[in-house]
Amino acid sequence: MKNSQKKWNIGDIYALKITDCKIKKYNGKYLIFNKISNVARGRKNTNVVRVKLADSIHEGMTKSEIDSFEYINISFFILEDFWKHNVTYEELPLLKKHTNEFNMIILNVLELVFPKRNLDQYLNDFIYIGSFELKPPENEFIPINCENIYYLYLVSGIANIYNSLINYYEYFNLKKSPVFSKEYSDYYNKVARDERIITELVLRTYSEKENNKRGIEEIKNFESLTYVGGEDKY
Repeated sequence: MKNSQKKWNIGDIYALKITDCKIKKYNGKYLIFNKISNVARGRKNTNVVRVKLADSIHEGMTKSEIDSFEYINISFFILEDFWKHNVTYEELPLLKKHTNEFNMIILNVLELVFPKRNLDQYLNDFIYIGSFELKPPENEFIPINCENIYYLYLVSGIANIYNSLINYYEYFNLKKSPVFSKEYSDYYNKVARDERIITELVLRTYSEKENNKRGIEEIKNFESLTYVGGEDKY
């Protein structure tokens, strides 16, 4: 199989073998990276990917084979935090379709940040598989606000890459995180709801004060003008 290329194109698929994972049962498996975008967090020429977990890989893998592998859930947010993701009240009914039983929206995208120097030494472990347009995760939501996309730096080391991703898999795919409980969901939604209400109140108050201040300034400016005459066009 070919080694990784320095420039990853949209659709490219790469594999990374897990060799020294802290959770030993994953050693020997593979992470499958599929690039889907060039832009994240206001930066261009970066690598936004979805990641899958596979038991093994081989030469000449087909799209259907890769589609059969499970996507890793990268992160989540609570429905009540919708306003932090640039979702309007009008769009809220659509967002609700992406929620699970815990009122959570699962995110599957990740930014893989390449270093500007010595890139070769970080990419040698990646194996090029091919280029396919894979079937996206069911009921996927991609954040409108790119600031909300998680990221991992290659310079932190290959082991950190796969240990982080396996932790995400354990937490959010196998649901070992405490967030997957009704108690947590009820509590976190209440906290998030209270935060949203307070924030909206503060912003509304600030906006009203600014509008009042602007109105007073406009009145002052108007009163300082002197009429010098002119044709009445009306």
